[in-house]
Amino acid sequence: MLDEEDWEDSKVVLALKCQRAAQRCHAADYGLDEDAQDSWQSLADDMASCKFEGYGGDLRLVEAIGDRLSLSESKRLSAL
Repeated sequence: MLDEEDWEDSKVVLALKCQRAAQRCHAADYGLDEDAQDSWQSLADDMASCKFEGYGGDLRLVEAIGDRLSLSESKRLSAL
């Protein structure tokens, strides 16, 4: 298990990766179409807006990520 500081650092890295995936110049690297890019940018924006902070924030974040991943990946994440 991560300690609180490591978890917060991990969320920053995740937000940066979402932001990178949403950039048109990196679309091919991630195999994303325009809708998927917009969806990941939306997640990065929501993270910047602190929508996943506070009570239940981590669960909301996992749910938001799961909504953007394939069903198999979503199920695997929910088992964590």
